[in-house]
Amino acid sequence: MKGFRHGGYDVFPTGQQLLNEDGSLGKWMALASVVRWRGDQVLAMPVSWYPPAFETEQTAAAYAATAAKKMIDEGRCKI
Repeated sequence: MKGFRHGGYDVFPTGQQLLNEDGSLGKWMALASVVRWRGDQVLAMPVSWYPPAFETEQTAAAYAATAAKKMIDEGRCKI
């Protein structure tokens, strides 16, 4: 999924597939980088949602996008 702007932030959602204890591929975890530009400075905050509960990278990234928007709207991104 491509990045997007929301509430003055740039949001880059993605998914990360984790390994099970036996080394096999497991579920996907939702991740996002929330970025704010201040002049020539870049302030970034990585965000993850645990536990990994998604079957595909696309569903993890879609959840990350929605959850990041909600965090920004609720004022929980303070960068």
